[in-house]
Amino acid sequence: MSLLTRHSDERLLQYLNPLERKYVVEHTQARALAMGEVLIRQGSQEAVMFLLESGVLEVVDERIGTFAVLTTLHPGDVIGEMAFLDGRPRSATVRARETAVVRAFDPDFLQDLADNAPEILGKISLALAEILSTRLRRTQEMFPELLARLRYALTATGSAVPEAISEAELFLLDMQLVVHR
Repeated sequence: MSLLTRHSDERLLQYLNPLERKYVVEHTQARALAMGEVLIRQGSQEAVMFLLESGVLEVVDERIGTFAVLTTLHPGDVIGEMAFLDGRPRSATVRARETAVVRAFDPDFLQDLADNAPEILGKISLALAEILSTRLRRTQEMFPELLARLRYALTATGSAVPEAISEAELFLLDMQLVVHR
């Protein structure tokens, strides 16, 4: 996938015209990944966002001692946007399922856009806001199903923890109200 041409699965750069895309390519670095190579390590602190140009990546959670694959990423997907925006530690590990190429967006590039191409910064910011909104909405929509599965699993095993589910349901309801305020 060339960033100089528009692709339907490339949402981060969707509002950029060809000259603006060229500016992005000229002011960012491409990075090639070998199969199995780690792009982002869970808990690390770097504030770089990536755009997947080619290949397939896996997002994995290492907290339970093994690699639990959370999702698979494809060309056009954005990776690492939360740490890029808030500077907090990475929430998951991202590794190459196959050879891949990503393009790095670091804070220096953001400053370059602010100083020299604010219209590009505005377009990328709008696209990133749309991406984050879509992800938040999808996450919200998963909660009721996850609670139903948890309730079923606890009931099937005879666990006496229905009050924990009620607490979780109240918490999620409260979170939904906060998000919608």
